[in-house]
Amino acid sequence: MRFSLFIFLWIFISVLHAQKQKNSIELPPYVKSGKLRNGLTYLIMQNKTPENRAELRLVVRSGSLNEDEDQQGLAHFVEHMCFNGTRNFSKTSLVDFLESTGTRFGPDLNAYTSFDETVYILQVRTDTAGLLEKGLLILEDWAGYVSFEPDEIDKERGVILSEWRTRTGGNERISKITFPVVFRGSRYPDRFPIGKTDIIQNAPYEAFTRYYRDWYRPDLMTVVVVGDVDVQTVEKIIRRRFSKLKRAKRPRLHYSQVVPLTPGARVITVTDPEIQSYNLSFRFMRPEIDYFADGGVEQNFLIGIANMLMGMRIQDFLANAQSKAINANAFIGNTLGTASALTFSVLPKNQQWYEASAQIFNIIKTAADHPANDAELEHVKRVYRQRLESAVKVKEKTPSNEWTANLVSHALRQSPFIDPEERLKRFDEWAESLTAETVRKLIADYFYSETWAATAVAPESDKKHVPNDAQLMAAVYYFLTNKTFPYIFNPPAPKLQVTSATYPDETLSILPENRAGYKGFALANGMEFYIRRVPEEKDRIIIDGFLFGGNSPFADSLLPAANYLMQTVFESGVGQHDIIELRKLLAGKRVNIYPYLSNYYHGINGFCSPDELETAFQLIRLYLTETRIDEEALGRVKTREINLLQGLYNNPDTYFGRELNRILYNNNPRATTPTVEQVEKITITTQRQLWQALFGAPARLRWIITGDVDEEKVKALAIKYLSDLQNKTSPVNLIDRNLRISARDTLYELRKGENPRSQVRLVYHGKLADPADEFQLKTAVEVLKIKLREELREEKSGVYGVSVFYNVNSPFNDEYTIVIAFNTDPARRRELTQAARDVLAKNAQQIDAETLRKVQELLRQDIEKGRTTAQFWHNLMQGYIKFSKPESSADVSYQRSLIDALTADQVSLWIMRYAGGRPIVLVLDPETASQ
Repeated sequence: MRFSLFIFLWIFISVLHAQKQKNSIELPPYVKSGKLRNGLTYLIMQNKTPENRAELRLVVRSGSLNEDEDQQGLAHFVEHMCFNGTRNFSKTSLVDFLESTGTRFGPDLNAYTSFDETVYILQVRTDTAGLLEKGLLILEDWAGYVSFEPDEIDKERGVILSEWRTRTGGNERISKITFPVVFRGSRYPDRFPIGKTDIIQNAPYEAFTRYYRDWYRPDLMTVVVVGDVDVQTVEKIIRRRFSKLKRAKRPRLHYSQVVPLTPGARVITVTDPEIQSYNLSFRFMRPEIDYFADGGVEQNFLIGIANMLMGMRIQDFLANAQSKAINANAFIGNTLGTASALTFSVLPKNQQWYEASAQIFNIIKTAADHPANDAELEHVKRVYRQRLESAVKVKEKTPSNEWTANLVSHALRQSPFIDPEERLKRFDEWAESLTAETVRKLIADYFYSETWAATAVAPESDKKHVPNDAQLMAAVYYFLTNKTFPYIFNPPAPKLQVTSATYPDETLSILPENRAGYKGFALANGMEFYIRRVPEEKDRIIIDGFLFGGNSPFADSLLPAANYLMQTVFESGVGQHDIIELRKLLAGKRVNIYPYLSNYYHGINGFCSPDELETAFQLIRLYLTETRIDEEALGRVKTREINLLQGLYNNPDTYFGRELNRILYNNNPRATTPTVEQVEKITITTQRQLWQALFGAPARLRWIITGDVDEEKVKALAIKYLSDLQNKTSPVNLIDRNLRISARDTLYELRKGENPRSQVRLVYHGKLADPADEFQLKTAVEVLKIKLREELREEKSGVYGVSVFYNVNSPFNDEYTIVIAFNTDPARRRELTQAARDVLAKNAQQIDAETLRKVQELLRQDIEKGRTTAQFWHNLMQGYIKFSKPESSADVSYQRSLIDALTADQVSLWIMRYAGGRPIVLVLDPETASQ
């Protein structure tokens, strides 16, 4: 289960809570709402995307903030216990049952605990009798009938501690220092959801049941159901099941959620050896925004417009050579408890904290002091409206999980649920009378708040460049007094400046339909297009144009220039448009097209809506015919990457990732990250030469286009914009650079950081005799996911989770890799490493029938869930056309037949074949661990 830990990067803290006032927002008629006599509420909505599925949520309006002193961490612990035994599902039988129906633990079955709420997440099938009701039975058990068996509590203590270990590190240490300063006087700094380890280890059983009894009450609960269901039937089930929950006779009151807004500064500067980059955050605080009050929807629009205006100005400035900031952002929104804030953060170049902060302050202060001109306000309103309009277009095909997330936010009173068409209508009515002065006043009300906080967080190595608290405070007061001048908005060109083909060639040759259901055609110049319309996908088209080669043709010395080339191209803009104007032209449009480069492939890819398909083709033409590779853009890329690289490996996780690649691939430069020195040496001349080599033969591009797409429109646009492109040079050759595992030993023990955890990776690899055998790998890995979780987490209580994944080295498809990854207590890592190997050995002998049935159903349901999405079909087609997998791998019917034919003996043989040898074991221990 995941839980929400709010760390020092305040930019990620968004709307979390709202005042408990009467709801003035009416739900749309297609959402059925109700309230039982015991106080439990419910929200039900029919939605047939995807078919035969329903999303269920149990929302409990209580989190770690309501813990007593002896319960710190138990709100989150109780969440875990809901999966370890209830009235109708003993111990782990709940997970066993759901996996047997094709529900995956993690993506489909999960929960989270934050300060103010706990939410349980379950996806169920509705195509089989009884499964929906069984899902609601599970929610009922979670709501009132968790077992809390002592032996299960004791077993889960180790799992919770393992989860705590995954959260430890520099960010967690920083949050423990900064939270008490920023949220001074509130309860939040004392109630982080993960809690205290001594309580997790030793809390008496009574403390668990006390929290559950006090806070898992029907008056604090909402049941949400969205999916391919009959609303009346679901309502009857909810009323029958959940009415039995008893209303508390003497309900406890929530602990205070008040964040005192005492006037004055709250300033803290801090360093840590594991922090990767220098970050400054400024927060100007005001009372919480009640989006449910009268005018709350319109207030949400106003905040959205203000945020967009500030964000656009900041992004334009960051593209300026005078910027001393690598990155920055700003937004207004609710934070924690009864507070909202205008928050902006700054990532300075080369430790220039004062200069960078002064520049971003000036941008925000200008917005607070001077109204935008009419052209800028109209531009922002248009972009904002386009986003609302997009939600209307996809309404009928919006997936159930997205509707569910919105209803959960409604139940938690974070943001009201409004029909997309109604929201657009209300925006249009409101926007007619919106003035720039109204936007300015909102920003000013926050910016000139007397309650503000400032934090500076940096790596230990930057300590001498970090201001002390008094210096940071003085800087803010000074920035607040600087004189500003009205912002000068430069409107973009009315449209992309692009020419169509001078002599369009309408000659087409039709390519045969393949087993993935893609139809194709080729232009006269040889460019090929493979197209599949996915009826269930609405307003989204995925595009991938690729060439073989990637960076493989280039010498090792050219790798840094090659690997950062596409960033330079993107930062440069395209054609007559620099990056600032290009962003303005594309703002609000659902189109994102960009060039890419990997080890063995390069090309142009992205996505768009059907309305912007022509824009996508225009961008493709511009990238291929009017490429911009600007010196100033390269300078920004180099500065950003050098600043990132300087602290990148302070973090033990990132360090371990680098060392894994270095060891496994025996220092192959194509498996490592460039150094600062290598980045500094990149020249614009080299990058321009590399681009010419990569795209000198554009007619060799092959395009895969999937989604809400019209084949005839693609043909017309391909002729209009791409039919005249000719190869000017020979295409680059793909060269096998031997990116295969070649580690010399079988055990590597590394040390880094203070975190009290060991990271373990078991790597199995070998030759793949036939690319078609990938199905065997996939099936073996599915078994190992289940059995390793059962042993290492549920039986031994030694890990929070076990990750098992595989890879095949396309385009050669002659080597496989299986990786088993987990984190644990350093004192137990040898024990658990051996236990993992024992699981593999046991299942290589024989897997049980129940596990085989689970795996078969999981694989079947992967297909059923995926077949209604463009991404599913796009991945299949990429595998066949791009990654050189056999055509049968893209044939869904054939894959189903393989699943149906699976036997336990077969799968055990495959586990032996692919994971029966001696693995390469790589371990990262903390520097303080005993030898």
